[in-house]
Amino acid sequence: MFFWRRQFYQWKASINKQPIDTLLLNLWRSKFSKRQDWKNIRYLVIDTETTGLSPKDNTLLSIGWVAIESGKVKLNSARHRYIKVKEGVGQSATIHQIRDCELQDGVTINQAMAEVLTAMKDSVLVFHHAPMDMAFLNKYCRQLYNAPLLMPLVDTLNIEKSRHMHNDQARKNGFFRLAHCRQRYGLSAHQGHNALTDAIATAELLLAQVAHKGSVVKVKDIMP
Repeated sequence: MFFWRRQFYQWKASINKQPIDTLLLNLWRSKFSKRQDWKNIRYLVIDTETTGLSPKDNTLLSIGWVAIESGKVKLNSARHRYIKVKEGVGQSATIHQIRDCELQDGVTINQAMAEVLTAMKDSVLVFHHAPMDMAFLNKYCRQLYNAPLLMPLVDTLNIEKSRHMHNDQARKNGFFRLAHCRQRYGLSAHQGHNALTDAIATAELLLAQVAHKGSVVKVKDIMP
């Protein structure tokens, strides 16, 4: 799926004499088949909080993740990291409620990225609205490792969009927000804007979406 894009970045790195970091190359060596039963794959569900919507102008403030293995959320794998930033949270605090004092005890972006990339090993990534989170993760991957992630992923928002493709109600504002998606599957109410709780909430949503599809679900049935 990503073979030629990965080959391109390795060629580009050799030309520029800026080798791709081993941490990222090891992720690229992981293999899986879309024809496998979805339970046979490990997933890493990730959520981020940022100072804004633009990776170019804004900064990653926190990241949370949790694994799904054998079709179950593994809470003992859950991790949450605040990230030290020089400029502070600014007005974005009104959305995510992260305070500057919480970031003072955080880790560097280098440490946070190394930890989450290590957790990604042999996994398919999961997000609710992947383009947003991936844009920020790719920003730092390029800065630190000289290439984007180029990892297989599942987007629970896209799964929901496919399910409600012909539903006029889906045009309403907020229909595909994480909390509203969970509500439609009878999951507990969810207060968002914490990276770890949002990651866990997304993991639970994925399990509910898969259960709704029936007893035999392949990886290809939940991927773009």
